[in-house]
Amino acid sequence: MNHIAIIGNLTADPETRFTQSGKTIASFSIAYNNVFYQGEEKKEVVSFFNCEAWGKIGENIAKFFHKGDKIAITGNLKQDRWEDQDGKSRSVVKINVIGFDFMTSGKKKAGGEEATASAPDADTYSDDEIPF
Repeated sequence: MNHIAIIGNLTADPETRFTQSGKTIASFSIAYNNVFYQGEEKKEVVSFFNCEAWGKIGENIAKFFHKGDKIAITGNLKQDRWEDQDGKSRSVVKINVIGFDFMTSGKKKAGGEEATASAPDADTYSDDEIPF
């Protein structure tokens, strides 16, 4: 089984790019703060996770989320492998996002007003659109 669910904060605005066929890919990173106690001392360890969201999910994340926003994502782990310019093997593990939820109730606009964004409709993909 390869499934992950995590809540974190975006470390930067999502970056979007497009496949040759025009499908959106949104890349972003989230930070997860793990707080625990060692004896009576409070400790915090921050972990960073690279994420990739395809299609409508990626479009919606890029549209509604910005640096610092809290997001809940579900997905699976994906390992990309390649050779660098020196011929060395490289790899990176990413979260392939298949679902998300808003974790904050609104965005602050200039002047302190609260703006709300409605959640996008769930998107369904055919087998040939799934990126793995």
